[in-house]
Amino acid sequence: MAAAAVFAMLVQTTGTAWACKHRGRGGCGGGYYAAAPSCGAPYSAPQYTYQTSYQQVTRTVYETVPVTTEQEITETVSVPVTRQEQRQATVYVQQMRPVEQQRTVLVPQTRQVQQQRTVLVPTTRQVQQQQTVLVPQTRQVEQQRTVCVPTTRQVQQERTVLRTEWQQQQQTVTVMVPVTQNVQRQYTVCVPEVRNEQRTVTVNVPEVRQEKRQATVMSYQQVPEVVTRQVTCMRPQQVQVPIPPSCCNPCGGISVVCQMVPTVQHVQQTVLRCVPQQHVQEYTVNVTHFRPEQRNVTVPVYSTRQEVRTVTVPVTTCQAQQQTRTVNVPVTRPVTERYTATVTELVPQIQKYTVNVTEMVPQTRTVTVNVCEMTHQTQTYTVNVTEMVPQIQKYTVNVCEMVPQTQTYTVNVVEYRQQQQKRRVPVTTYQTVARQVTETVPVTTCVPVAPSYGAGYGCMPVPSCY
Repeated sequence: MAAAAVFAMLVQTTGTAWACKHRGRGGCGGGYYAAAPSCGAPYSAPQYTYQTSYQQVTRTVYETVPVTTEQEITETVSVPVTRQEQRQATVYVQQMRPVEQQRTVLVPQTRQVQQQRTVLVPTTRQVQQQQTVLVPQTRQVEQQRTVCVPTTRQVQQERTVLRTEWQQQQQTVTVMVPVTQNVQRQYTVCVPEVRNEQRTVTVNVPEVRQEKRQATVMSYQQVPEVVTRQVTCMRPQQVQVPIPPSCCNPCGGISVVCQMVPTVQHVQQTVLRCVPQQHVQEYTVNVTHFRPEQRNVTVPVYSTRQEVRTVTVPVTTCQAQQQTRTVNVPVTRPVTERYTATVTELVPQIQKYTVNVTEMVPQTRTVTVNVCEMTHQTQTYTVNVTEMVPQIQKYTVNVCEMVPQTQTYTVNVVEYRQQQQKRRVPVTTYQTVARQVTETVPVTTCVPVAPSYGAGYGCMPVPSCY
């Protein structure tokens, strides 16, 4: 219906414009008209113009509206049912029993062994040698180098930058305005209930008693023992060394030098030897036994019941609304500007400088060095060799065994049975509703404009648009 009203207005506007166009030559500016010039004076042709006016138009708008109704449904729920059931379980109880076992231990035994070793004895002698060494000599040399010297100058350049300007524009937007309403709804909840029950259970009460047991243990006792060992000591001794002839002493000679000479000495030393000893030791252990005992305990039993509750919930719907806003729109345009830039250039330049050059000149020298020679020498010494002798020992260990035992206990078994229930649930459907809307529509018409007459003209003709 709204589309038909708009189409009728467009046809009316188009017909009016077409009639005004064909009334004169060149549109509303002139054409054929019935004029009655009475005074015989010349006159100008009438002119026409378009005028737009706004009219109120009523149209029908169809909207989809949600409609909520309650509907009864039947559903199957599972109801928990608790029952007691006697069950048996096999548990394992710890029991300790002594077991006699054997083990092989290694007992250390020490014996003395004569051994020989070859040692190196140092001997020092003087030898004349010639060496070639490099002696550094420094001289100055003049050299040239080319360096780049930075030079700065100002240069005029152009660049194009983008400048942003803000313009205000009117825009019409459609926004969704939320509308909240409170609605009463029902729902079913399960309320937990707890009740206490007296039950009899069998518990194992631990009892600890002390027992005395004996075990054979081995201990080691340190016994002092005096042993004789050979120790090599370095003793100073004067030795005559011949002096070779030289330019200062052409006859040579004999020089007395103090040297360290190795000497073997017998030294008595007290050492501690470990002697194994066996003895019986008595110790106390804690033995745990479990005694069954009947006890009355209070246990909580949990159950649930269904309860219907009413709650007020907010339901929010959105409605369309036209709003006019003034927004700033950025407009970017390029702008050319001139600026002064600093340009740095590198200019090559030759510089002279003096450097020190070091050269190594070979030179022969005679030096006296001490040459150390090692002489082989055989020595005899006594060492203690420890050997491990295997020995079988008997000992008692406690072995823990798990003995099966059957116990009876009561458990709560929860079963679920099917049950039919009816309840009302909200169902939302959508319906199309028509409503009248009044809008303002522009209408364009052709209106004649009276021409202006000057002095000396006759009467103004009356135009007629046919």
